[in-house]
Amino acid sequence: MDTLLLISSTLLPIITIFILYHFFTQKSSIPGHYGWPLIGESIDYFKKLRSGTNEQFAMQRRKLFGDVFGTSILGEKMAFLCGPEGNKFLFSNENKLVEVWWPSSVESIIKKSNNKSVTAESAKVRQLLPPFLRAHAVKNYIADMDSELRQHLEDYWTGRDQVEVCPFVAKYTFALAVKLLLGVRDATELEKLAVPFVEAAGGIIAVPINIPGTRFNRGVKASKRIREVINGIIAQRRKDLADGTADPSQNLLSHMIVEVDKRNQDTSNAPTTDGDMSSDLLGLLIGGYDTINTTVVFIMMMLVDYPDVYREVLKGKANLTLSLALSRKT
Repeated sequence: MDTLLLISSTLLPIITIFILYHFFTQKSSIPGHYGWPLIGESIDYFKKLRSGTNEQFAMQRRKLFGDVFGTSILGEKMAFLCGPEGNKFLFSNENKLVEVWWPSSVESIIKKSNNKSVTAESAKVRQLLPPFLRAHAVKNYIADMDSELRQHLEDYWTGRDQVEVCPFVAKYTFALAVKLLLGVRDATELEKLAVPFVEAAGGIIAVPINIPGTRFNRGVKASKRIREVINGIIAQRRKDLADGTADPSQNLLSHMIVEVDKRNQDTSNAPTTDGDMSSDLLGLLIGGYDTINTTVVFIMMMLVDYPDVYREVLKGKANLTLSLALSRKT
């Protein structure tokens, strides 16, 4: 009993000071509401996000505070800019009046070596992407996308009376991304990445409290396991490139290894390690996962709601199948 009183009498003042500190330091010139310390308005935001009404979070505060308002989500203060003027300001002033920024949850999960900033490194990664995003390059992916989708439908959709679309689409988009970005086709390697990936992605949208048992802590641990797997893939790919059994242009990972090795020959630059590359690739996987998955799911929902559009898509599918068959013959 005495021990309990001693602990409570010691912790209570510390907790009180901590709460008061956050309340009094959350003053801002931007009108808005910042909610509770650390938690902020995260609960309200994610509650609306899960119900599919996340636009209400912004609209309710826009009515109260105007087109520009402040809030706090995932332990980070931020400003919302609403309307076309706000969008124009953001997208026309990148690296001028505004710059890319990542919350601390991202910095913790997508770690860089030597305390490198994820924001600073992301610009270098973007320089490597154009060769794989041009129209002629994307055409080369169509056959792989088609075969992967056919196999996915055979494995998870055929013979089922009902299908829960979202998780199955997530399996497809993740497997496709890993194959196109990393060149991984082995089912065992894919499973090693897929199992911890969901937890790592979930940790990014969790309150960044890194103590055992929290969602954020599980995300940090999962990201470490993913980077270990990718580091092994990088080491093997480097050997394959040296042996001539891999082509530098066949996927992003091969291209990245070649370009990074060239860059590292310049001693005036800080070297990019394999750990940096694995973090970059993890960031690309996480960054594209939810957006692509959500887009595909919403497209399928719309096709269900509009049968006439669905029939037209089926006609297009027949034409695409014919085009792929002809391209394979040639």
